[in-house]
Amino acid sequence: MTLLHEKLENKNQISVEVLTDRCAGCQECYVRCPTSAIGFDQDNWIVNVDSTLCVACRQCERTCPFSAILVTGEPLVQPTMKTRIPHTYKMPMLAPAVETRAGFSTYDDALAEANRCLECPDPTCVRGCPAHNDIPAMIEQVREGNLSQARSIFERTSHLGSICSRVCDQSTQCEGACSWTLAGDTPVAIGLLERFVFDNTQITSDTKDSLREKTVAIVGSGPAALGSAWELVQNGVSVTVFEAQDKPGGLLNHGIPEFTLPSEKVNAQWNALTNLGVDLHLNHRVTQDEIELLRYRFDGIILAHGAQQPIRPNIPGIADPRVMDAMDFLNMTGEALNNGETLPNLRGKKIVVLGAGNTAMDVGRMAIRFGAQPTAVEWVNEKFSRVRPDELEEARREGVVVSFLTTISNINSESVTLVSTRQDDSKKLPEILKGSEVTIPADIIVLALGYRLTGEFGPFAPSAPFRPNEASDVDFGWISSGMFSHGSKNQNIGPLSWRRDISTHRSRVPFAPRIFVAGDALIGQSTVVEAMAQGREAARQLMVTLGESMN
Repeated sequence: MTLLHEKLENKNQISVEVLTDRCAGCQECYVRCPTSAIGFDQDNWIVNVDSTLCVACRQCERTCPFSAILVTGEPLVQPTMKTRIPHTYKMPMLAPAVETRAGFSTYDDALAEANRCLECPDPTCVRGCPAHNDIPAMIEQVREGNLSQARSIFERTSHLGSICSRVCDQSTQCEGACSWTLAGDTPVAIGLLERFVFDNTQITSDTKDSLREKTVAIVGSGPAALGSAWELVQNGVSVTVFEAQDKPGGLLNHGIPEFTLPSEKVNAQWNALTNLGVDLHLNHRVTQDEIELLRYRFDGIILAHGAQQPIRPNIPGIADPRVMDAMDFLNMTGEALNNGETLPNLRGKKIVVLGAGNTAMDVGRMAIRFGAQPTAVEWVNEKFSRVRPDELEEARREGVVVSFLTTISNINSESVTLVSTRQDDSKKLPEILKGSEVTIPADIIVLALGYRLTGEFGPFAPSAPFRPNEASDVDFGWISSGMFSHGSKNQNIGPLSWRRDISTHRSRVPFAPRIFVAGDALIGQSTVVEAMAQGREAARQLMVTLGESMN
């Protein structure tokens, strides 16, 4: 008997009660019910419910401003294919640099997952996505078998579907805001559907000539730069990109291993853009003085250079030569993996990674592939951490030891001293527990605590990250979506999504005349899709400015 059959047999357990003394007839539940289970009694000005049509998604219960609806019973949702997709674990020594996460292998699998979507009248998944991709419309085209149209719908807001579907933390974004998640069940596998669409269709590159006489310089080539470049070039703007490294992509090519994000997915984006006329200058690091020159040479500038300064904690021994930055470690091992080198100096070495976020998991998993023995320590509580759940699971299965509520207190000559911490509130820093010190051997210490802004462009870019004000007024549409009262992965998904929107709005404001900043260079560490969305919005606002100058 399948899970769906079991739920169908228990369907009579789903019931919906309307507390008529509380119902004010606002019809909020009526317009949001995806199954038409809620009707409206115009004579008495209250709602009524046909429980036989209810699937217990609980949108009505979440969004009712008067707590007038009570839903009981398990959500009636088809089982997801997501949990049945095999994972290929690449173990030492020197596994091929291929993806470890599988996508949907057939259209039938993708269709089965697409059919789980409720087509919610108010799709909270769209609100949860920083780019506000039209997810329901994309899924509808998947159901119709029109993958090219599904892609074109996404490309209205993002060209990076083949990338975001692999590296986004969907659990705190689109899938975290899925109605099934908010109802306490398994969300639609939006990321896997997005990957299936983009992996089975071609990049589209329609352009317009509305601003063909205008020129814009972009500093950097990561996700924010990609978002900007696509928006600009499709409107006919002449785009020149300056990248300090020898290949484009920023952290997409230098900070994410091949087994998570194949470089071909990143290179395909830049190949398409250069074919459209984008002038890409590699090995060109722009300085503050050069910004002044670029202001005269170009009609506008978008700074998308990222946050480049590694965070180095103030702990004894931090200057030890065994200490290295996560990006340096990933670049070294990534290049060796791609070239088929074994790096014998890593075999059997004990590597301690300070941090247990996504980058730390990449460091640990890469170390495993060269026969090292990695341990990642993070002083926050695991339930408050920002690591992707699947990243953490994969790292642990491959052999990475991950210890939360633990940090390094001292770096010794051949070891490190660890100390335990305590954290009961996500809004408070962990407390170090005295007397809990232990010493473990360490041949290499890798810092994976993130990156900060350098202030290298002076008045043209922020020297400290923009932080959205949590007290900012939230529009009624966000509040009434029900996202603000339900969390995902121990985070309240509504405020998290709202703060992302505030940050994206900030990217529309220039730091100097005709100079905009987006992505990590604006807000510090952010997700790929956040950075891309900010780059796109900065470009759109710059084009408004350029268009006004033509009038």
